[in-house]
Amino acid sequence: MKKVPPTRLNDLKSSAKQLYKKFLLRDLHAIQRFAKWYPEYTQSTEFIDSIKLKHAFSVIACEYEFDDWSSLKHYVVAQDMLYRKSGVPFVHAWFKKPQDATDYFNTHGGYLLKFWGDYIVCGEEYIGILNLNTFEKEWRAIGFNWVHPKNEVAFMKLQAAAETNYLNLKY
Repeated sequence: MKKVPPTRLNDLKSSAKQLYKKFLLRDLHAIQRFAKWYPEYTQSTEFIDSIKLKHAFSVIACEYEFDDWSSLKHYVVAQDMLYRKSGVPFVHAWFKKPQDATDYFNTHGGYLLKFWGDYIVCGEEYIGILNLNTFEKEWRAIGFNWVHPKNEVAFMKLQAAAETNYLNLKY
């Protein structure tokens, strides 16, 4: 499994933009990072002129052992779309082990969510912060359980809404 620390997609985008700017300023470390993944460019005198921002996104992806930016982006969104720092006070319980989270959820109810290998049980307040509170029918259909949803169609609708909400976040 690829090792990406918990991070926001916007942070990765910022890193790529900073890397690109440093590269354009001929920062040696930035040039070395590009050269590692684009060795064919280092043979050319037009190296700096040929590098575009999209290459910086690819470098970031490669450094995390992904084939391309799109794959890294998809992975980060899937891992991070249910995390909101502002919602942490509304988390009822936080777990590293899925079975512990499931046991707590089965006993106490709420919503069982997962992000970055962590499992949380939360209430409606957290779901509201995610802007997923208008999907009551879908939440009931999946049994309020994001980890083991009971209804795949309802889960896919929730997942698509969560992804859209995440991608539209302004930090």
